[in-house]
Amino acid sequence: MDKHIQYLEQVRKEVTAALHLAAREMRSGGPTKLSHTFHKNDLVLLEATNLQTTHPKAKLAPCRYGPFKVIWASPTNCKLELPLQM
Repeated sequence: MDKHIQYLEQVRKEVTAALHLAAREMRSGGPTKLSHTFHKNDLVLLEATNLQTTHPKAKLAPCRYGPFKVIWASPTNCKLELPLQM
């Protein structure tokens, strides 16, 4: 019984340490935070949130369009090669 209690205490310490490490990384913007870096000639999807389309119901419209080719990209913006219809 004592071995089982020691084992459970060790597991609890390891889990607590892992949770503290994950919380610290989330606060500092560590590797768990998502970041997207686009480069020229990448293929990306375009969010349809602010696009006006001819779909009769927004609920049935696609959420994303693409893939579209990136013409140029900076850390905050990128320019896409869109078809003439758009």
